[in-house]
This record gives sequence, C-alpha cells and structure tokens, in this order.
Amino acid sequence: MSGEVRSSAEAIRALLEHFRQKGFKRAELALLHESAPIDDSDPNIAKSNSQQLEPIDTSVSQQIDEELRKVILLMNRSGYSGPDPRIELHRMESAYSDLRDWIDGSLDLYKTELHAVLYPMFIHTFLELVRRGFSDHARAFFDRFGTEFRGGELEQDNNQLSSRQKELFSIAGISSYQHLLENETALLFLKNRYELYLSPYAFELFLGFMTDDSSRMFMLRTVNERCRIERTSDVSSSSSDVHQRGGFLAESERNGMLKKDVLWGRLKPTQYLLPDTIEENAKGAGDGDDMEEDEEAQKPPVVEADGTISASHVPLPKFRIGAKGIEMPDDLKERVALSSSNLPSILCHTFANTSGCGLNSVSVSKDGSVVVGGFQDSSLRFWDCKSGASTTCVGHQGPVYSTSIALDNKHALSSSEDGTIRLWNLELKTDLVAYRGHNYPVWCVSFSPLGYYFASGGHDRSCRVWCTERTVPLRIMSGHLADVDSLTWHPNCNYVATASSDRTARLWDVRTGDCVRIFGLLNGAVTSVAISNDGSRLAMGGEGGVIDEWSIAAGTKIQSFHGHSGTVW
Repeated sequence: MSGEVRSSAEAIRALLEHFRQKGFKRAELALLHESAPIDDSDPNIAKSNSQQLEPIDTSVSQQIDEELRKVILLMNRSGYSGPDPRIELHRMESAYSDLRDWIDGSLDLYKTELHAVLYPMFIHTFLELVRRGFSDHARAFFDRFGTEFRGGELEQDNNQLSSRQKELFSIAGISSYQHLLENETALLFLKNRYELYLSPYAFELFLGFMTDDSSRMFMLRTVNERCRIERTSDVSSSSSDVHQRGGFLAESERNGMLKKDVLWGRLKPTQYLLPDTIEENAKGAGDGDDMEEDEEAQKPPVVEADGTISASHVPLPKFRIGAKGIEMPDDLKERVALSSSNLPSILCHTFANTSGCGLNSVSVSKDGSVVVGGFQDSSLRFWDCKSGASTTCVGHQGPVYSTSIALDNKHALSSSEDGTIRLWNLELKTDLVAYRGHNYPVWCVSFSPLGYYFASGGHDRSCRVWCTERTVPLRIMSGHLADVDSLTWHPNCNYVATASSDRTARLWDVRTGDCVRIFGLLNGAVTSVAISNDGSRLAMGGEGGVIDEWSIAAGTKIQSFHGHSGTVW
C-alpha cells in the first residue's frame, strides 16, 4: 500500500508542478482540495484558501487514503510551489552549457552534425528565458553563447549577413513577451519545427545524453516539440553542408510532393494559336470529330515523347499567327544549337549615375525595343530604345520594386512597397488599373509567357496569380515561411516558381494553387529563380553565390555552380 501511495503522491506532485509552471492557479488549488481536506487550523493555508478559491465540497476527499492525505497536506503546509524560478533559470542555462561542452568533446566524426543541434537549442532557450520574464538573463545568455553562430559582432548592413546572422539580428532586440509575439523570426521558430539531420549513431549518442540527467528535461522537451530529427544513412563532415540541410523544411513533405506528376513539357503551337484560314477553322465541325475531342479532353494531360504536353490545365489566350511577341513553330526550327563555338548572344543595358535616384528594377521587352525602370521615389521610367526617348510616370505611393513588360510592348506591370500592382499603358503614359490584394510590400511581379495572366509575390509570404481583366487574385499560393523575393513562370503557363528568404524555391500548380515541388535548402535566402526553355530544369541562386540546378520532374538536384563571391540576383 505504501508503494501505491508514493506513486500517487509523485503523480500529484508532478501535476502540481505542471499547473504552477503554466500559471493554472485555480486548477492547482482545486487539485489540492480534491486530494485532501485542508486543515483550517493552519492560518497560512486558511488565508490562501479564502483569497484564491471559493469553498469546495470536500466530501470526496474524505475517502482518500489517510497516508496519502498526510502527504498532500504536508506538501501544502511546507509551502510547496513547484520549482523555484531561479533554480529553473539555472537549469536551463546549465543544460545548454552542458550540451555545448558535450558536443565539443565528442568524436570528430560526429561533432559536426551534432553541432547543428546547438543552433535551434540556443534560439529556443533564449526565447523561453524571455517568455518567463528573465530579460536580463536572456540578454546575458545571448551575448555569452551567440557569438559562435553570428561570427562576431552583428553588423547593421543586412546585405553582408547570412540567413542565420539575419535571424540572430532579428531576435537580438527581443526583451519582453510582447516583443516576442510581434517578432517574425521568433514566431517562425515557435510555430514551425526545425529540421535536423543526424546519422543513426549520432542520434543515439544525442538521445542518450539528453535522457541521462533529469535537469535536461527542458532541452528534451524542446527537441520533441520544436524540432524534427531525420535520421540519415551518411555522416556529414562539412559544417556548410550541415547548415544547408538544417532548417524549416520537412523532408516528408518534400518526398510526398514527389508523388505528384508535373507537366514539365512545352506547349504545342496549336494550344495557343488560332487557325490561319476559314477552312482550318471549320475543320472538325462534324459530330464524330466533336466526340473525339470530348474523349481527348477527358484524358489526363501527359508529357509526350517530343517534350510537349498533350493538353493544358490552364485556359490559355489564343493568338493569330504572326501576332507580335508570339513564338511561331518555324522559330523553333531556326534556333541554333548552343555549344562552345556557338555561345548565346546577350543584350546588355547599362544605367549610369543611378545612386542618387535609386533604381530598384529594370525590365527589357522580348525584342529589346522597350526598357522599363522602377525607382525609389515611386516613379517609373519608360525608354524607347529605337528613338532614345524616355517618359516618367508616377502613380505608386512607395518605392517600385519590380516591373514586367507585356508581349505587345504596349503594357507593363509594376509592384511597389504600397502593396499594389499597377498596369500601365506605355502609349498613353498612364496607369489603367491598380490591383490590391497584398497587405505588405510586393517584391516581384511577372507576366506569364503568353500574357493575360500575371503573378506577384511579397512580404506577406504569398504568391498570387491574377488576370488583367479582374482586380482580385485568381489563386493565392501560401506555404513559404518568409518573404517571396522572386518568381518566374513555367514556359507552359501551368506553373509558377517562387524563391523565398526561407532558403527554398517552390513550384505551384496554377490550376489548383497547390505546391507540387520544393527545391532546397540553399545556404541562405533564395533571391532568384529561372526555368529552362524546355521546362525540364529549374535554377535557383541567392546568398552564398551558389546556383543550384534541379530536375523539375524528379525533384532532385542535378548540379551546383560556384564562382560568385556575393548574392546571386
């Protein structure tokens, strides 16, 4: 009987500790009342009872074993109030320090991948100290242990900081619980699981250390609630590789998307060109032909042997043969194969003396005849490359960050810090419509390869697909954990690729609005993304100067290109 009593007492003691940590005062006192009658002869207990809780019927408590009643009463009389906050503070700091020292003393074979665990543990320990009101200790903890992650003192110039340094720079100013709730980086860590990769033996070593001492319970709980550990077959020995693989990306989510088929092929000319003659337009008007077309429409689109898709998911605009800016079937045949002796030609435009006016964005038309620039003073400037004439237009209420020119060279789009996208008529030199939907600055905007549709991305972490005829978005793609910094359309107009500061690029299905591929993680924010002309490959670049090439169909990395010393824009 005494063993059962001790077990029950320990369970109740654990519940009381949990209630006091969470601040559930009424639940705590209710448990004490239900577990044992309160001895009102003790003035401290009587006072506490009268101030904090209404009188409760204690008839059920009378049935509790006498020895258990004495244990609970003793806990109450002795002023048991859970762990002392100062003791908890010391435990949290000591647990992190012990983990750090243990990893530094580990075998070199596993030290690198184990060291990746320290970063999320450091962030969550700092945030927990702030949450519990230990602001001064949190600042001391940050200054003491944060140096190894930020590589020295944090600089103010964000262009010179890595993604990890930017995260540290963002949370460095948190000094209260209210600051924590308003900080985007802190919420990113608190609302998402940090992905970690450990080899099986390193995982066993880490788990053994965490469970070896009960004082490390906070760290173990953090790993369980805030992290996701993926066990890999290989042992990572490169610190850059470990940093690149760790982050807010679920490997299971990415692998699940690989089961979705992607129509990566090109469009057939018949899918966007109108028949050239009346005879061709009237061809296939019989009932039998209509039936065949209906059967063809019911078949799921596929990528055919010639690299084209059998049908498009998305309704496409139709053009007559010879329409300006539309690629004809004969154009494909006249292309010259690229080689070391046949390099592609490049048209470059140089803008001089732009430091004073703040040139943020430049777009060049497909035929190179029109150039559009967006400026910091909220203005746009259009240049006619043939005549050299230029026109300045104003309509936005903030800096213009991105521009895009339509196929007809008569219209252009611009996105701004004011959260709007504007459609401009280059002949009338004025804006025609403002598209509102983003709640924050819009960093990028782009017409689809065939016009009519366009996409935008911004600080609200979403990508939106629009058409020029409507002022509300047709699709909203949400999934990135940080700003959408860049985007591009797939050549067949069925997909949009986005690049984000969360170190990933994503491919979105325009018809459904779903994410069908995740590419990454890059070693830093992804600031640029492009898709090959045949639609089979995607390239992404960003901080660190590395460009990664990916297979869209397989969702796997093909190769990486190194050479840049700065960010790839």
